Order: sequence, then C-alpha cells, then structure tokens
Amino acid sequence: MSNIVILQGSRDNMSIVLVVFPGAPTPSQEAIQAEQELDAIIERSIKEVVSNEGQVSFMRILELFVGMGLEGLPPGGGLAAKRALMAEIYRELCPKQDDSDSDECMYS
Repeated sequence: MSNIVILQGSRDNMSIVLVVFPGAPTPSQEAIQAEQELDAIIERSIKEVVSNEGQVSFMRILELFVGMGLEGLPPGGGLAAKRALMAEIYRELCPKQDDSDSDECMYS
C-alpha cells in the first residue's frame, strides 16, 4: 500500500508497521539474486540512455522502459515497483534535475 501512494506522488507524512510472524515465508536466494540482476540491468540501461541521449528527462527514461518489455519485473507491481530505484539512479546521473521533469544530465 505504501508503494501505491508514493508512486502516485504523495509526499505526505506516512507511517507503516509490518508485523512478521515467525512462520512467514522468506525470500529465496534465487529471488534475491534475480532482484539484484534486474536492478543491475535497470541501472545499465539508464546509464546507456543518458550516455547516448545526453540531455534526457526522467519521463523519457520511463517511456523507454515501458517500450522495452523488461522481463523479471515484480508481479503485481511491474515497472511501477522499480520507479523509486530508477529515480534514484537518474538523480545520481542528473543531480541538477528536479524530481521528474529534468532536461540536463551529466554522465561521466
């Protein structure tokens, strides 16, 4: 639920409490590795776009990813579940930019 409100742009104060029971399932090593590999693919792809296009907006990055058909995205969340990671990588590459509508990137 917290991901949904964040993805919709909410910046209000929010709190969440997770109750984890002893018998709850834990992520498998394969799932953890698949997530790390997906994150690495996303990072490489964003760096490639910024390197090739120079000045690029975050919205352009999102548009390109939608058209990519990226495999291994989280079920039920899809690309939206990786938006925070994508925004973080973008901010590192384009620090002078706003939250989402940036046009100037620095990539070295």
